[in-house]
Amino acid sequence: MKALSCVLVLSAIVLAPSAVSDHARNQLQLLETGYRTLYLELPAGSNNSPVPFMVDTGSGFNVLTPPLHEAYAQSTTPPIEIGTIEGVLSDGSTLVLPIYRLPDFQFSANCTISPFEYTVLNRATNILGLRTLQDIQAVIVLADEKAHVAYTCQ
Repeated sequence: MKALSCVLVLSAIVLAPSAVSDHARNQLQLLETGYRTLYLELPAGSNNSPVPFMVDTGSGFNVLTPPLHEAYAQSTTPPIEIGTIEGVLSDGSTLVLPIYRLPDFQFSANCTISPFEYTVLNRATNILGLRTLQDIQAVIVLADEKAHVAYTCQ
C-alpha cells in the first residue's frame, strides 16, 4: 500500500511530561498499534463517531479515507474542492490530488479547527498531518506507556 508523505521541517515536538507548558492543558490519549504507530480517535463524519487518525509528523497534509470523505460530502456543510496538491508517496512517485476544505472540524469536545483542509487517498488509515498539529500547537508526550497529545485550540 502506498503512503502519502511530505518532507517538511518538524514542528510537532516529542517531549517528556515535565516539558509541557501550562498553555497546552487540553489532552487526548494516543492509542498505539503493535507497530508503535500512534493514533488519535477523533469525532468525525456526519455523526461525530470516534474515527482513528494516525498522527504523522512526516505528512504535511491531512488525508482522509474515501468513506470518511463521503460521510462529510453528505453532511449539511459539505467540503468544497479548493485546488490540488502534489503528493509524494513513500516509493518516491507523485500523485496530483484534490484539496478539500471543511468549514469546521471537531477535533475534540472543546476544540474546533476552522477551516480544516485535507486530501483523499485510497488507503486504510486517516492521517492527521503536520499542518494541523502546528495549528493546535501540539506537543506529543511519551510517559510511562501512556502517550498523549497536549494541545492549544485557538
